[in-house]
Amino acid sequence: MHLKQNISIVKRDLKGLRKRGRIATREDDSFFLADQVKRISLSIAANIADGNGRFTKADRRNFFDIARGSVQGCVSLLEQARRRDLINDEDHGKMKGDLEKIARMLAELINRLEKPTT
Repeated sequence: MHLKQNISIVKRDLKGLRKRGRIATREDDSFFLADQVKRISLSIAANIADGNGRFTKADRRNFFDIARGSVQGCVSLLEQARRRDLINDEDHGKMKGDLEKIARMLAELINRLEKPTT
């Protein structure tokens, strides 16, 4: 799969994640969690875009690594939201699935950068 295709898929998945990321507002900290999920999802997209704008493999990899770390941070926030009953199991499962797909695509992008060019 080409880099542009991966990025298009990531953008689509992030858009779906943000749509489903409407966390219920039952407790005061639910606003904090919802805000953090939104911020992290924007960070993922921004770091992928920044990485694509870089010329060296090392710079690109750095931004893709940061995006991958943000994915893991988002998974952690989703777990917190689920434990507090701020999102239902179905939405949690869909969002976590989207994040796992994004993490796999980022890993593929990083692995491609490490392969020697022929």
